[in-house]
Amino acid sequence: MKIIEAKRWAKEAFERAGVPFPERESEILLSSFLKKGIAELILHPDEEIPDEREFRYWVARRCCREPLQYIIGKTQFLNFTFKVKRGVFIPRPETEILVEETLKWIEKGLVLDLGTGCGNIVISILALKKDLKGIGIDVSDLALEVAVENAKVLGVSDRVMFLKSDWGQGLEGWFEFDLVVSNPPYIPSSEIWHLDPEILLYEPVEALNGGKDGLSFYERTIDLAKLLLKKGGILALELGKESYIDILDLRGFSILSIRSDYIGQRRVLILKKD
Repeated sequence: MKIIEAKRWAKEAFERAGVPFPERESEILLSSFLKKGIAELILHPDEEIPDEREFRYWVARRCCREPLQYIIGKTQFLNFTFKVKRGVFIPRPETEILVEETLKWIEKGLVLDLGTGCGNIVISILALKKDLKGIGIDVSDLALEVAVENAKVLGVSDRVMFLKSDWGQGLEGWFEFDLVVSNPPYIPSSEIWHLDPEILLYEPVEALNGGKDGLSFYERTIDLAKLLLKKGGILALELGKESYIDILDLRGFSILSIRSDYIGQRRVLILKKD
């Protein structure tokens, strides 16, 4: 099968399966499979692809709505490439806004990333601010394993450690932080079953389920930050719904910044501990 035939076949298979953006997805999948840039695919359309059977298997997985990032084993976040695998939450573009805004308010000190997943938030912050050190916590052994690998690849493993903890339990009295940052689970339990199949069937539900009203982990994070942050320390949160700002009890904190996302929804909340 030639490159041009493989791309066309994958695109048509994705269309039949209802995969969003079938042409773009077929290009990315084929590019990753061949370890070639998309421009190379265009320049060499008649080149035969190796291991056609394996490529068809990749396409079949995507037709079953497995996320592209799990199939190719990586995802882009800011200017970094992070390893991901099934069972580990896939970073979202909106979370880049959280990191960008957080970087404006912190220069040095100790960072806590609650629900670190593949480590994309704390690793990116440390990679971009050399005077910071960090701790990433997660309840998932698999996520922590992947985060450790990503820290090594991106050159920050000497400034970050990853710990297993149920949302920071056990940290009280051991550490005092300059920054607590989190993109917590924020989808109300009743809405989980309405998610796209890529999310519902493949991503870890514990990284999604924010409880009855979607606020459970925000409340836990605010309470924990009161205990773990230094006076004047920063709490940075990604918001699932902009209305959360008006609902959450923010006593003990002052609002420093509210940042909107690409569609104008209030997405990031930066607080300072009073």
